[in-house]
Amino acid sequence: MAICKKCQQDKPEAEFYFKAAGRLATSCKVCHNLQVKEWQAVNKEKVRGYVRASCKKAYDENPEKFRKKSLARRAADREKSRKIVSKSYKKIYASRRERERARLNAASAARRRLPPNWLGAIFMAQIQEFYDVAKAVTMQTGVMHHVDHIVPLNGKTVSGLHVPWNMQIISASENCAKGAKVAVD
Repeated sequence: MAICKKCQQDKPEAEFYFKAAGRLATSCKVCHNLQVKEWQAVNKEKVRGYVRASCKKAYDENPEKFRKKSLARRAADREKSRKIVSKSYKKIYASRRERERARLNAASAARRRLPPNWLGAIFMAQIQEFYDVAKAVTMQTGVMHHVDHIVPLNGKTVSGLHVPWNMQIISASENCAKGAKVAVD
């Protein structure tokens, strides 16, 4: 007989796992299994990694055995296997769709910020100067400043250009409050 340190019950030795050197574990099999299940619920990713590693090892040793099992399982319940495949495809392609949409949105935003082709080098330098001055003002005052487009690049009623005469430096709070609206003075 031994006492389990988890449930504090006196149980026969057959209800305990053996540790190294033939010693009994401090908790009974029931308590130990509950503890393991709790840990697995908290650490799902680790468990999934362990399972994948062991399955990969077994698959690498005998891939034909796994293919036959898989085919037999699919043939036994075609509807279930279709649902599983459909669900996994949706999950994969949803994440791809989101990444692609984000990439396209970023590219579109970058194109909108581009100055027109006819804008010369002097005007390009003036645009860069606006950003440099905004950064300097932010550092001097400690208040965040943005370069704002007087007529927004993608307003609802009117859209402006990324050119020096359409820019001004204002505080970040003013710029955020203004949003994509034309400033009315």
